[in-house]
Amino acid sequence: MTVVLGRWDRNIDFVVAKATLYNAVNNLGNMLMPLLPNKDEIIGKKFIYNSIALIQLVNGTRAGEAVEALKKFANEGKQTFTIIAEKTKLERQIRIPDTIMKFKVLYSVYNDLIQKTTKYAYVTYLKRTYGWNSHSLRYAFIKHLIEKGYSAEQIAIITAHKRINTTLDYARKVNADKILEQIQND
Repeated sequence: MTVVLGRWDRNIDFVVAKATLYNAVNNLGNMLMPLLPNKDEIIGKKFIYNSIALIQLVNGTRAGEAVEALKKFANEGKQTFTIIAEKTKLERQIRIPDTIMKFKVLYSVYNDLIQKTTKYAYVTYLKRTYGWNSHSLRYAFIKHLIEKGYSAEQIAIITAHKRINTTLDYARKVNADKILEQIQND
């Protein structure tokens, strides 16, 4: 049994979502590489959207932050950098996954499409393709860290929560879900 944690939560499993997105980025990247120097705009957009989703999931960003992170990566090529969190305006670190680094040349070739990518287009793709609300990826990341035993303070810094109470609210909801699940299985 699971508890409905909010209208934005779709109870996405972090590990399953990560494998899904890694596979999508790898498969689409491998489809695009042999086409170089030519481009395929349809596959290219899917590649871009899945890359944004993977960045969002493994960094626990908001959707707009993940879009901006891919744009910055496409321009600068660095694996680790900082961005400004869209809601709190706090600086936060981003790390680009290795599977994205592997296709670095594609992000240069498709940089024009990347720079035109909007948060709305990305969120719409995510919903239509996977049935996921983009904020569910952020929640899956936070839930994963809570389950791994990271402190609320550490998670608040990583996710750029301005107030520790926001992170504690997530932790309380995860713990309530675990309690109800245990009671059902007793």
